[in-house]
Amino acid sequence: MGGVAGSEQALVPGGLAIAVVLSLAAFFDTARPLAYRVLGLVFASVDPMGFIWYAVLGPGDGDGLATLILCMTAGGIIGPAIENLMLSPTGIRAVPLVIAVSAVMDPAVFASIPRCDGPGKLRDLVR
Repeated sequence: MGGVAGSEQALVPGGLAIAVVLSLAAFFDTARPLAYRVLGLVFASVDPMGFIWYAVLGPGDGDGLATLILCMTAGGIIGPAIENLMLSPTGIRAVPLVIAVSAVMDPAVFASIPRCDGPGKLRDLVR
């Protein structure tokens, strides 16, 4: 995969932890413009590293990768709707908190997924 061995395993949770810190920093008016820009870079690096991490954990598991892409697509549709429902009653000032909650929920969801023993096992879990 290139780069440092295991770097994707460190970048995904590390990036999500940085996202929580930056989103909380965005509560301060002076930090907000920089925090949102860096948040974009962090999230942009976490997403592809998640794919690489999965490919390392389950090499040759095309069905599992397809399931992962399907779940990410569903999350891309459902997630903003839930965030909109969270922001509607509170207003735009709650955006940093909503981003922090999303970043904290990602590892919680991944931790709740049963561990797979090999290729094709993720597909079997969702059937």
